[in-house]
Amino acid sequence: MRVAFLLREIGGEKRLKLFGIKTKDIRADTTYSLNDADFLRVLGIDVDSAGNKLGEITYFTCLKLLSEIMGKLDIRMYQYSEKKGKERALNPRLEYLLNVEPNEYYTASTLKQAIELNRNHYGNAFVHVETDRKTGMIKALWILPTTEVTVWIDDRGVFGNANGVWYEWNDSRTGKKRVFNSNEILHFKSSITFDGINGMARKDIISMQIDSAYYGERYIHKLYKGNMAANKVILHYTGDLNSAAKKALVRGTEEFSSQVGTGAFIPLPLGVNAEVLDSKLVDSEFSVLNKAKALSIAAAFGISPNGINDYSKSSYANSVTQQTNLYVNTMQPIFKAYNEEYTRRLIQGKEKGLKTLEIETKSLFKMNPIEQMDVLQKGVNSLLYTPNEGREELGLPYMDNPKANELVGNGNMINLDSVGNQWKGGDN
Repeated sequence: MRVAFLLREIGGEKRLKLFGIKTKDIRADTTYSLNDADFLRVLGIDVDSAGNKLGEITYFTCLKLLSEIMGKLDIRMYQYSEKKGKERALNPRLEYLLNVEPNEYYTASTLKQAIELNRNHYGNAFVHVETDRKTGMIKALWILPTTEVTVWIDDRGVFGNANGVWYEWNDSRTGKKRVFNSNEILHFKSSITFDGINGMARKDIISMQIDSAYYGERYIHKLYKGNMAANKVILHYTGDLNSAAKKALVRGTEEFSSQVGTGAFIPLPLGVNAEVLDSKLVDSEFSVLNKAKALSIAAAFGISPNGINDYSKSSYANSVTQQTNLYVNTMQPIFKAYNEEYTRRLIQGKEKGLKTLEIETKSLFKMNPIEQMDVLQKGVNSLLYTPNEGREELGLPYMDNPKANELVGNGNMINLDSVGNQWKGGDN
């Protein structure tokens, strides 16, 4: 969107001064863009900051890792009974929405990744649960832009529910406003929250570390752009030069060093000498500091060095430990929060309290075929799996034989109460 920034349209110089804007910085005959660096500087916005932080590679890598983990995991429904304990409960319609197609525009993987990305980057993620007005059945799930949603607490009970939570969505595309009650919204928040209603964004908490790493990357970018000319060149000359002559001297020197030939030869005017001001990255321990910042950002997400491709102190045993730590200490709390939010909002009617929705984590521990077969074989022989359950883990169809649904195992195994009976005397 383009904005004609004319002085007469915003109330003249007095009003500009209230906002700290200097009129000398504005050209009344120029059209500025809201994304133009010059326009943002006029408004007092530092355009050299890390912006939305996504440009910092470590921060982006952490967001990408967590989002892709959540995107590849399915959600299953379970129920509990006194006789069988925990077992799968079938709800094909709901599981189709959660694992395949939440709506007609994008897939379930896209929805889950968007939820996790918004949850970490903004501190909150909002999903609208669309239901059929006649049947009350869930029709679709829609991700809402976090920056367009405001959370309100009705402390006076104006809408009939004292201390009720309401969500106001200001749609920037249509300009319309919609208000949802808490039953119509899945609200996923970060683990850092002071009031239990709104989560805090990680980018705001570790803003200084992200900005420092961002500026470090910009510095390296400038070095590459300048042909790795990390050193400064001082030009000594006799006498005094005005500003225009100084700029012409520098411009001519840079032109020969970067555009003429290989840049190995730089002609200098009579009376001008060049001196190199040496500045090495090694002297400033740039790589050490940059690595420390990257590890600090990753630690804020609960991600180990391997997760940000730092294998400097990695071994096989260490990598396995880091993978386990990622699951136990980082992902498990996230899974639990997701399970609770899915269950309390999507389990309806008489099923509430009897069934739960849980994230299936088996895909996090994919084994090679030999290890998988060994685990399943031991599970079947130890009476933990039926043959058909083992075949299901391998992606094979069930066998029609009823015996395939029964527990079978090693006949040498006996109950604890029967231990020692074989030594008692008897006819048999």
